[in-house]
Amino acid sequence: QICLMKDHENNQKQVVTQVQQKLKSEQGRYETLKTDANEKLAAANQKIVEVQNSKAAEILKLKTLLKKAELQVSSQEQKVEKLIKENNELTLICDELIAKC
Repeated sequence: QICLMKDHENNQKQVVTQVQQKLKSEQGRYETLKTDANEKLAAANQKIVEVQNSKAAEILKLKTLLKKAELQVSSQEQKVEKLIKENNELTLICDELIAKC
């Protein structure tokens, strides 16, 4: 009876040792995976920052180009208005000259 209990105790000690070894192995695996995931997350966050900065610069450039185009359009509209006014004045002068003849 005592021999059986000692055998059972030894078997249980072996099982405990195996479980402890497996636990230690799995903890190491977990730490490795955790470190890898954190590195990938940091790289992804860095990439996001780079893309955001790049897009912000591109947006600023496009806003500048838009402002320049709007100023050119405004300038052209003013020229058109001036030419229309001059054309109307010339038309009036021509009409007056034709009326005198």
